[in-house]
Amino acid sequence: APPPPDSRELSPEAKLRIEEMLLLVGDEGYAPDPHKLLDVPVGADRQTIKRAYRELAKEFHPDRHFGKNLGGYARALQRVFNAIKEAYDLLLRDATS
Repeated sequence: APPPPDSRELSPEAKLRIEEMLLLVGDEGYAPDPHKLLDVPVGADRQTIKRAYRELAKEFHPDRHFGKNLGGYARALQRVFNAIKEAYDLLLRDATS
């Protein structure tokens, strides 16, 4: 049997998910399409935007991975989280009640 994964390492699934999200984050560090990044439709209401943000924040907040050996993924994780926060702020500002 293979050895158990080191709990201090990111799982292959987490690495893949970060890489997928990086594709939605522009080279400048923000999402060219905030709706796509948060996976909400154009015209989404505030509650939908907040719910989407909370789910992504739980997954990508750097504190969630505290104590793990992130290696090159530390900066990528921070870029993704910053883009999620920026997309949230932008969409929430423009959203209707």
